[in-house]
Amino acid sequence: MRTTELRCAQNIGAQFRALWLIQGRRRVADTGAEAILASKGIKALDPKEIFSPPYHKERKMVDLPPLPGQQVMEPNEQPCYVFNNMFSPVAVVPQVQLLTNSIVQTSLPDSILGNAVDNTAEEDERVKEAILHAHLLDSYQEKLPRVLDVINNPGWKFKREYGIPLKRKNKSLTYQLLLLLDQIFPEGASRHLVEDTLTQVTLNHADRLMQLKLRAAFILSSPKPLSALVGPSEVRSLDGQPLPDIYPLSPFINCKLWKNYSLNDAYGVGSSRVHLHTIFIHHNEPRMRGKEEHFQALSLLHGFAHAASYAKHFGKTSDEDLTAQPVVVQVVHTNGCQYHISAFQLNTLNLTGPAKNIFWTQPWETLFSSCSYRAAKPTLEGYNPRVVTMGFDVFTVVIEPHQPVYFSEQVVEGYVKIATEKTVSCRGITLTAKGVGKVSWTEDDATYSASEEYFRETHTIWSGAHQREKFPAGEHRLPFAFQIPKDTPSSFQTAAGKVRYQVKAVADRPGHVGHSSTAVFSVNHLYDLSSDSDARTAINQEREKAVTCCCSRFGPIALTLAVEKRGYVRGENIVINGEIVNNSGSTIKYTEAKIVQKTTYITRDHTKSESRTVQRVYRPQIQPGRADEWSRVLLPVPAVTPSHLVHCNIINVEYNLVFGAKLGKCKRAEITETIIIGSVPLPGSTVAPHTSVRAGGTVLANSVGRADSPRVEQSRRPGQGGDHSSYNRVAMSEQYANVPPPSYESCVFSGGRQSAFGNDSDGDGGGFTPRYNAFRRH
Repeated sequence: MRTTELRCAQNIGAQFRALWLIQGRRRVADTGAEAILASKGIKALDPKEIFSPPYHKERKMVDLPPLPGQQVMEPNEQPCYVFNNMFSPVAVVPQVQLLTNSIVQTSLPDSILGNAVDNTAEEDERVKEAILHAHLLDSYQEKLPRVLDVINNPGWKFKREYGIPLKRKNKSLTYQLLLLLDQIFPEGASRHLVEDTLTQVTLNHADRLMQLKLRAAFILSSPKPLSALVGPSEVRSLDGQPLPDIYPLSPFINCKLWKNYSLNDAYGVGSSRVHLHTIFIHHNEPRMRGKEEHFQALSLLHGFAHAASYAKHFGKTSDEDLTAQPVVVQVVHTNGCQYHISAFQLNTLNLTGPAKNIFWTQPWETLFSSCSYRAAKPTLEGYNPRVVTMGFDVFTVVIEPHQPVYFSEQVVEGYVKIATEKTVSCRGITLTAKGVGKVSWTEDDATYSASEEYFRETHTIWSGAHQREKFPAGEHRLPFAFQIPKDTPSSFQTAAGKVRYQVKAVADRPGHVGHSSTAVFSVNHLYDLSSDSDARTAINQEREKAVTCCCSRFGPIALTLAVEKRGYVRGENIVINGEIVNNSGSTIKYTEAKIVQKTTYITRDHTKSESRTVQRVYRPQIQPGRADEWSRVLLPVPAVTPSHLVHCNIINVEYNLVFGAKLGKCKRAEITETIIIGSVPLPGSTVAPHTSVRAGGTVLANSVGRADSPRVEQSRRPGQGGDHSSYNRVAMSEQYANVPPPSYESCVFSGGRQSAFGNDSDGDGGGFTPRYNAFRRH
């Protein structure tokens, strides 16, 4: 077998060149054909004797008239080095330093870094939305450049895809970030933005003529010029400082000489009433991403070109000293993912004199690592908030001592934890505690909503009036305390309605979206079943139903249900006694007993009701003519809101006990009775052990004897282990002062479904799940 020789992609070109060289040296072999033809009397002719000489056609030069608006450039005597956006410095930063007579500082000045503060969570989310919109959610599509993979697939022609071009991504993202900054900083509205503008300036560099002809994606201007970053004395201290030596290379390497050029300068902004502020440069070449040194060199070149054009626009010359009023410009250079931020101060236009210009730079930052679709979902990974810095390192509301639930007239205490490495501008910090109820849903293209407020307290916990609106550096704890009013409803959460209690702290920072933090807590209304006369009422019901389906009539199904009372608390078991007799002539698929929660949402114009099962036990099928007896079957009551949601006027909660049998999709017989779920049990009631069902669900029904009945069990006290050991004793009213500490469980319905309130102004976090208590009364 002949083995195939493995050649790497980078060696294929050398292989072809070697093959062409060898084949090019080969001579035409003498086959003896001419001698054979001569022996037969056939004369071989030279092709030159037959073919006519090549026809020579003279080319005539035709002068075409210029297009309307086209500038005609006559050849100049002195050639000029023209630097445009295609220029790539071979010696990177040192080469551009020699061209611009600039000193490079490896960190931004303090006057710029002092204005950079950390973003709030809201600001970071808005930046992420801008990235997703620019890179994925833009509806504009065009055919993208052909993909080249010279390493893995050399010479392969990939299919050209449609998508968002890199140029549009960069422009869209920059524009949205600038729009976000204008919304955060009101003073930004006075600035002007010029898009896709050309700056051209011609200068002498010793005995050579050079022209900078560069185009910026955006130029941000301001009514006043930027202040000098360093003073004249510091600039003069740099006089005579040597520039880097790139010998034997020339500073003009990789730049062509041109004779057809225009000496007219072009100021990118085009107006003398506004001044340079920030230059935005976009690197839109997906095949040439560029290294960090390359980015820094081009940022320096652009910063110098725009500053020099601005200076010449206002009549400055190379003989003038600009240190008293230097030209300062900020430069933002990006390729879509990496961002290089720098600043340039023009102190002189003399490119070979002792005075030096100054360029401040820092390592580039990666805004994000990837932005793509994952499982058909727009996904942003590796977001870096340091790129767009607009604060406090830590700003958190802490409720301490923490309790799983709170009750009416109880005091809630805590503090706002703040940490910052440097002084932060802040007018004041306010804290608001409130309890609100909201309902909202959409039905038949109409939205219905209502809300009510149970209490609201606002306190200023820190004021910057006497500290020059500066919050000091370090770690701080600002305490707070407030009392929950009387007659407040229990916490509640569904997709269409909620009753929510929260503490929110907000820092008023001038020019910024205020820092904020929210802590949510659960409130339980003590619904004492002893105060409800219906709670002690027993349930004894019999029902016989003839089942019909598809115009056919079957025999009856007889149901009997007996329950000792209607009132229960979480942790109790509903003891079900009953019987189901199947005389229908068809097999009953299953029998069940379940607790159904019926929630009614109330607005001024409309009401909405929805039901959902919170707990269920079942038994398997019953054959025709057979009966199934339920004897002391336990149905656990899970953690749910107490009945009626007392003191809430827009949400009502009721519970039903449903005992029934199901034959098919449309054949069902059942008994439905109202039950009451409270917070404080009836005297003599028992609470199920902690090992009972802690969440709603479906379980197989089993009968228990009286010897197997759940025994009375005290709730665990603090320090007895388990996940409640860190809880402090809950302060209740004097009526329940001798009751042992209760147990606490989260509602069986998590707070994740927040279709109606996912973006409301509460900022309370959509994943909150209320907690509820249970007591055993002596």
